[in-house]
Amino acid sequence: MLFFEDSLFKSTSKLILTVKMGTTCGILRRNGKDIKQVVLPMQRPKFPYGFPPPDLREAGIGPYLIPQTMNDKLLDHLGKWNKMMSMYASTAHPFEVYLKDPERKEKLLRRIKKGPPVQYRWQAWIALMKLSARVNEDAYNKLPMADESVMSTIRRDLDRTFPNHPYFQKEQFNNAGQGALERILGKFAYQHQEIGYCQGMNFIAGFLLMVSGGSEIEVLFALEILCEKYDLKGFFIEGMPFLKKSVWIFNRIFRLKLPKLWQHFQDENVPDDAWILKWFMTVYIMNLNFETIIRIWDCFLIDGIKMLYRVALSILSSIETTLLTLETVEICEALKEVKNLIDPESLITSSLKINISKEKITAIENLYKHRVIGRMSVKSVPPQRPRTEEACHRIEQKTKLPPVKKESFSPQPRPFVMEEIREDLRGITPRRTKTNSFTSNSNDEQSSRKFTQVPTLPDIHSTRKYSNSFREPFAGWADDSLHSESDEGSETIDVKTVLNELLKEKSRDNFFKLKCPRVPIRKGSDIDKKITFINRLPI
Repeated sequence: MLFFEDSLFKSTSKLILTVKMGTTCGILRRNGKDIKQVVLPMQRPKFPYGFPPPDLREAGIGPYLIPQTMNDKLLDHLGKWNKMMSMYASTAHPFEVYLKDPERKEKLLRRIKKGPPVQYRWQAWIALMKLSARVNEDAYNKLPMADESVMSTIRRDLDRTFPNHPYFQKEQFNNAGQGALERILGKFAYQHQEIGYCQGMNFIAGFLLMVSGGSEIEVLFALEILCEKYDLKGFFIEGMPFLKKSVWIFNRIFRLKLPKLWQHFQDENVPDDAWILKWFMTVYIMNLNFETIIRIWDCFLIDGIKMLYRVALSILSSIETTLLTLETVEICEALKEVKNLIDPESLITSSLKINISKEKITAIENLYKHRVIGRMSVKSVPPQRPRTEEACHRIEQKTKLPPVKKESFSPQPRPFVMEEIREDLRGITPRRTKTNSFTSNSNDEQSSRKFTQVPTLPDIHSTRKYSNSFREPFAGWADDSLHSESDEGSETIDVKTVLNELLKEKSRDNFFKLKCPRVPIRKGSDIDKKITFINRLPI
């Protein structure tokens, strides 16, 4: 039996752990009395050969990442986990075996969402990701590093990754933190060259290193599973398609759940890259404290991307009243300082109460594919391959139209048309002023002209210059009394050209415009009706 004091549990009374060597069972005592029998994970993290692990307590990683205060509630919590573990304590990975049992799976998932004890968290995460079947120490050691161009970018970001945490400081622990992080990112970039390295991956890998207690072999394969199973690959590849899609879907849910705050953000033009892009890209690692981040990841590994939507809505709803009174710059600053205003357990509790159904997310995803992806695919249609001469000839033969029979052209208008024109010209007075019968003072005529906008012949003639004049005398034409000296100097009107212009291509511009634009215009009326319309014009 081995007795030692564990400073992990902070309490006024002395806590003594009794651990049987070679087993994973222990008895927790307080004041000399056995309180709970606790199962402790005895498996050490996996480190590559030649890189000794740091002291977990001094480095502040593993179970020492978050200080835990012992109380009666925590003791009861440990007892429940002990009963679960005792069922499969003989196996190497008891949580994975427990998840395979359909009757007990839901119980374990429910308890992980409530927060596993710090001693069991990484083992629970391994079970959720099904990581034990993927880990291969020999494969990890044989993987080379990425190219120097990629490694230079990775080394530049090492000092920016949790610079205030002792595990990632160069002076301590023989540079264990930054060295492990560099090897993980370099090997991952080589193994997955379609992803490579992108800023944000360093925070996720560094966070997993701290939670696992520096187990860099497991962290590398965990990073692969996150990219495959949880679609984080779309956060880091070129274009960041899954990140853009997630932000677009969240904005739709944001608009439905918090319409007033969403409208305020639109009025103030709050940019997405100032807050929600950073929240999602690193799964809140850059924006919240470790206690809150760990609790979010407990649920994220179970619910996936939906948990990110819930947490964002819960944060916004908790400070909605304050945000509604702020302007753009103040809103961005308030969202940066949100980590100091949120209690981890209350945040998770309120987040899990937000109902976002899978059917609603699927409907929004389909809308995103239709509106965004469809529009992008139309713009990015690849050029067609050039066709051969034979293919072009076959297409030309299929699409060739039969020849159109052309009617013989007659320079003289049809007799019945000229007869109608002559009848109308007989009623024209010798002198025509602007105040003629067409511009009468009748209110009905003025209102009808206002909305129909019938083009008059003088207006049409004033915008055109004609070289030919249609003044050849015909039988029955108006006599010479119709002409006066004042008309001799005026421009002659080519009636034939005007008719051709008005009837050209049967354009709707030559018809009067209706007051209601929804009424369809009949473009296929016969020529006689059009001639009747022309004849009504004052000539």
